Amino acid sequence: MNKKMRILIYSLLIMGVGAGYLMIEPDFKAQAQDNEGIKTDLISPQDANFKDELNDVAKELRCPTCTGLSVLESTTPFSNQIKDEVAAQISQGKSKDEILKYFVSSYGPWILRAPPMEGVNILVWLFPILLLTVGPLLIYVFVWRKKGGSSTTKEVGEMRTAEEILTEMHNALNELKKGVKNS
Repeated sequence: MNKKMRILIYSLLIMGVGAGYLMIEPDFKAQAQDNEGIKTDLISPQDANFKDELNDVAKELRCPTCTGLSVLESTTPFSNQIKDEVAAQISQGKSKDEILKYFVSSYGPWILRAPPMEGVNILVWLFPILLLTVGPLLIYVFVWRKKGGSSTTKEVGEMRTAEEILTEMHNALNELKKGVKNS
């Protein structure tokens, strides 16, 4: 396998690992097990899945006062109010989608941690995928393709002899001299 091919394969491998790392969602349930600030009188003891439902909805909502945290991760008073509202709506039997729609209608789509896949936001979802698929091709076309012109150009990794270098320099110098005389 030649050097160009190895570099291209390594580049693809590095981009694939990077993309995989970016797509991993941290386990927010492990980070926020106690859900401080939630009114426990709203929690129905007969519903064993209540806490899981609460965590599932709260990790989808962005903390309005924190940078980069979900409502589930945050312990600010405003996030605790949102968690209380989520708990109340779950107790009323509302589904996850209904609760998320309620918050989007109150705060706008910004409140969601992941942008909805509609309208212009589709570009937010498709651009990284497009970049990872077309990027290596663009790298090959603009960086690694063999440049046309000089027949003395060698493949990457091949050595030119001193005679070839001198001949190339002599030809370039003659072209420069011709350009100066014509000017």
